[in-house]
Amino acid sequence: MNIPIEGLRKTESNRFRLVLVAARRANDLTSGAVSVMDVPGKFKPATIALQEIAIQKIRVEVPKEKSKSKK
Repeated sequence: MNIPIEGLRKTESNRFRLVLVAARRANDLTSGAVSVMDVPGKFKPATIALQEIAIQKIRVEVPKEKSKSKK
């Protein structure tokens, strides 16, 4: 399975955020989440997660950080 790098760059320009989102999705897939693509079982969860992001089946959303209050 080739993952189009251009598709990943269009989805998210920040590569660190992309890695976090892909890792979270791969973890979900490992925990039993169903892939939104028809994928044979021979691919690893990280590969499937990146492919889902590249074809824009998964939205890249990172929750905003909570503001830290000083005490």
